[in-house]
Amino acid sequence: MRLVRELRPWFGTFKVGLELFSAAGPDAISAVRNQGVDVFHDAKLHDIPTTVGRAARVLGTLGARYVTVHAAGGRAMVRAAVEGLDGAA
Repeated sequence: MRLVRELRPWFGTFKVGLELFSAAGPDAISAVRNQGVDVFHDAKLHDIPTTVGRAARVLGTLGARYVTVHAAGGRAMVRAAVEGLDGAA
């Protein structure tokens, strides 16, 4: 959080990657978002459309504005991710 506070004047989006998310859990996204910046969660979602859509919705509810999705999952999966994240907004 110290790094986010120090860099916030110059950057408006911060990444919560796999390591931080694994170590701190969903609170990592909320904590960064509560600093008044956007959160990019590098989740690398790739599963059936329903699962990806629901995961994206949860991440959006936590405060993630951007989420990584593997395009190899196909159009339906990517669409589900967009709709899930948008639905949480």
